[in-house]
Amino acid sequence: MDLSTTIDLNFSITDTHDNRVPPTQGTKFGTSASNIWNLSAGLGWSSGDHASFGIAANLSPKSSSSFDTPIMVGSLSDDGRLGARSGTYGFSIAADYDTAGESDFESAPSLNVAYTHISTDQALEDLISGKRVENLAKIRVACQGSRSLSCTHLRPLLAAQNADLDQLAVSASYTATLYHNSTVLLSGTYYNYFGEDPNTIGLFSVALLGRTTPKVKTPSAKARKGGSVAETFDFGGGIPLAPLTWDSRIGLSQKLGDFSIGVVLEYGNYVNDTGHTESIAGKLSYAFGERWKASATLGSSRDVDSAGVVTPGSSFSMSLRYRF
Repeated sequence: MDLSTTIDLNFSITDTHDNRVPPTQGTKFGTSASNIWNLSAGLGWSSGDHASFGIAANLSPKSSSSFDTPIMVGSLSDDGRLGARSGTYGFSIAADYDTAGESDFESAPSLNVAYTHISTDQALEDLISGKRVENLAKIRVACQGSRSLSCTHLRPLLAAQNADLDQLAVSASYTATLYHNSTVLLSGTYYNYFGEDPNTIGLFSVALLGRTTPKVKTPSAKARKGGSVAETFDFGGGIPLAPLTWDSRIGLSQKLGDFSIGVVLEYGNYVNDTGHTESIAGKLSYAFGERWKASATLGSSRDVDSAGVVTPGSSFSMSLRYRF
């Protein structure tokens, strides 16, 4: 909503619905059905064609869900049901500058600072072996002093305690548009944590599922005429398996008439050198005139723990957008 020629307001309500997934062969527990709500509101201000600023807040009330999770520690191999009740809230501020000209080289630096409070209760509620007490005791012994990513995730689940984590993320990016149709992105984010050890979150991806903090929208005058360069790379990556210390991104986008093709490479390092994550995502878009745009995104990721164990992932999405 445009409040004036320089100020706009945006508001969103998102429901992430997890369908119930029955147990696969060889397992006992599936994934429960759940609804995860996320509410956000933001205010943006642009000072002409170049500079813009924004502030946003978001809230995801606590919701409960359960998941099947494999447990492999040393010689012990079991299957467990993970119960989780999680919620988040936070706010962010952003500042952007766009040269907004028509030369063969235009640039747009930006800065974003986001605070997120994560609260989660996670516990291993049951084991497929039926020997819950006996096997949980074995897992505790096997994980004593271990720095493996598996034990890092399991220790908070064994304690079955509430974990509260405050995360501050500072991001900076620079995009350059070459010859009107080619755009290059360089960006990085540094994460700092307050309060408890971030590893006490347990399964970080479960705590943040459906609760990712939206980026602050700060449309400049150029954006009102057809979209800012920041929107070009608003895709890629995913939810990290563990809290990050830093991550970096490099991207390239090319316009080919009404089509545009983009690719983003991302690399991140986990807290306490417990591993890293890497991903690649590609996006194909087609503009139907000035208002309609369709796009498809395909991504692949690899999470590697300190022991070299790889967890692969993939994603695919399609979207249709109409600009009023």
